[in-house]
Amino acid sequence: MLTVQKRDTVTTSPLAMIEANFINYGQEYEYNRLAIAHQQALYEQQEAELLSTNLELANAQLTLNNSTLELSRMKQNADHIRLSTQRKQLEADHLRNKIDESRADSETTKVRRWALIIFITVFSVAAVLYILNRRLMMRRLKATHMSLEATHRALKEAHSKAVAVDIAKTTLVQNTSEEVKKPLNEIVRLAHLITDKQHNMSRDQLVKMSQDIRNNTNELLKYIGDAIEKAEKI
Repeated sequence: MLTVQKRDTVTTSPLAMIEANFINYGQEYEYNRLAIAHQQALYEQQEAELLSTNLELANAQLTLNNSTLELSRMKQNADHIRLSTQRKQLEADHLRNKIDESRADSETTKVRRWALIIFITVFSVAAVLYILNRRLMMRRLKATHMSLEATHRALKEAHSKAVAVDIAKTTLVQNTSEEVKKPLNEIVRLAHLITDKQHNMSRDQLVKMSQDIRNNTNELLKYIGDAIEKAEKI
């Protein structure tokens, strides 16, 4: 800030006063010019500082861009390394799968071989058991056939005996029925006469009829007993 000291003017005359005023105006003009120059210098200084700041910002942006490019390049390198690692891992997995397939094929071959051996063994054992079982079944069938033939003969004999017994029983029943009818009819007739109130019979007649009923009853019982004995003997 420039300080301009104003001269003390002595009021001597109007011309002197004008001169003094002119000098004062000149001093004020110089003061203002210097102030404007000072402000211009300050503005230029601020512009220089702003330009410096912009340059620093530009340098910082450039540095940031360089850092971003470097980071992107490092990321690309990392991706390349990761892809290379994945490719190697895939190759390792492929090789491991081939090894596992080879082992599986080997194990499958062993299993098939053992399965074939077991199948042949089981088939042989089954064939032997089938032959033995067939022989045993043939023996059992032969024995069963012989037993059935013996049973058939026994059944025929039993049937013949049963037919003969049936004929004998039929004949016995026919003969017995004829023998039983006579005393049974006589008992029924006498019992009817005794119980019929229309016939007035004497005591002697009733006693005789009762004796006849008892005799016929004993005869009937004798026929029945004989029939039972004959039936038991058949």
